Amino acid sequence: MELVDIIEKIERLKTELDALRPMSKENEDRLWKKIRLDWNYNSNHIEGNTLTYGETKLLLLFDKITGDHEAREIEEMKGHDVALHIIREMAEDKERPLTESFIKELNKIILVKPFWKEAITPDGQPTRRLIDIGDYKKFPNSVRLQNGEIFPYADPIDVHAKMETLMAFYRKDENKIETHPVALAALFHYDFVRIHPFDDGNGRVSRLLMNYILMKKGYPPVIIQSKDKSNYLFALNKADAGDNGAFVKYIGDQLVKSLEISIKAAKGEDIEEDDDLDKELELIRRRLASKNKERKTKRTNEACFRVLEESILPFIDRLSNDKTLKDFYIEMICKMEIITIGANYREFKSTVNILPVNEYNIQKPSFTPNVFGSIKETNIIFEFCGFKYTTKDSNLSFTLAIKFVDYQYDVVVNPQTIEWVDNPLYFSIPYQDNLIEEDQNKILREIKKQVLEFAIKQENS
Repeated sequence: MELVDIIEKIERLKTELDALRPMSKENEDRLWKKIRLDWNYNSNHIEGNTLTYGETKLLLLFDKITGDHEAREIEEMKGHDVALHIIREMAEDKERPLTESFIKELNKIILVKPFWKEAITPDGQPTRRLIDIGDYKKFPNSVRLQNGEIFPYADPIDVHAKMETLMAFYRKDENKIETHPVALAALFHYDFVRIHPFDDGNGRVSRLLMNYILMKKGYPPVIIQSKDKSNYLFALNKADAGDNGAFVKYIGDQLVKSLEISIKAAKGEDIEEDDDLDKELELIRRRLASKNKERKTKRTNEACFRVLEESILPFIDRLSNDKTLKDFYIEMICKMEIITIGANYREFKSTVNILPVNEYNIQKPSFTPNVFGSIKETNIIFEFCGFKYTTKDSNLSFTLAIKFVDYQYDVVVNPQTIEWVDNPLYFSIPYQDNLIEEDQNKILREIKKQVLEFAIKQENS
């Protein structure tokens, strides 16, 4: 759907919603409850907060917490909730202008207090420094991309001038009929992130401000789902490459969803989303299984090979048939190393080849638990060969490693580059369970991010 069609649909839905206003208090309250929980959970989860949806609900509605979380994660979730309520109040006050001092206050509210954070120096060296809150950055906060390049945000010396320019753009276009609110909100969000004015919290503040702009014009807030993070980042990357319309279109699509949910609420219809409930139930079930070892399967060769047959190989199957990867690469090569421990704790390594086929049809190996010794670890080495749109050597490779321990198997991507437990793509799973779709999606997104970075580099070269 083209951007003009999306805006037309937005206006049609808003007209329908306006006709249903004012909502009954009951419908308004349950809609705001959903918006509040979804917004807090997803915006923080995108930035790495580990509270689940259920834990977020327990914290914000009942001021209780379960699970093992850093105090800062809990404080920032509560701080973001405060900021969200302030944004709602500000949007209802049509006379109160948006100012830089208010934006700084938002940053202070969501980050709560100064803290230490890992960072990199301008020449790309790792360091650690104290994060100031509520004031513009005094040090560069550029990021290192996975291809090793440094992506630059605004230099600290330029932040004041760039923020003044951004605020002038907002004030100039705020009441222009020809500037649709979704375009104004999306472009403000993008420009703010491109400046990255604060040491931390820029993503959360940008989404708060985007929704302030929308809510002030009578639209519901946009919720960027954490499960859609890869598409969100892809749209931002397109804007970096000069296609601002792609990001406006992405935000427009999300606004359509918000309007549809708001209309359902106004009509008294059910607004719960089944996939969120299923996901939360699965996460809770996994945590319960992890806590109760007496109910868990203990490691045996049979259990390990079941994991490979029923959990890992189906994911390899999915990976090999992913249309996006097939569109960019000619061939996938895959082999599986199985490490076993025999007598006197000697290690033995055997290799199962998953044959490379141009059409990416994987020939699955057949496993047997009757191996010599006890299986310890499996390394699955993937290589995507021959990027179709360049003559350069452009293979993409990664390793999926599986360790088999007493009551669970641990899965990690590229273990040679980072400590296992510090790896964001590290999963610990009971033997009776499989690699769930959410975990598979995280791994697949990581691979596609690497493909995207290489493709953008080729496009700009």
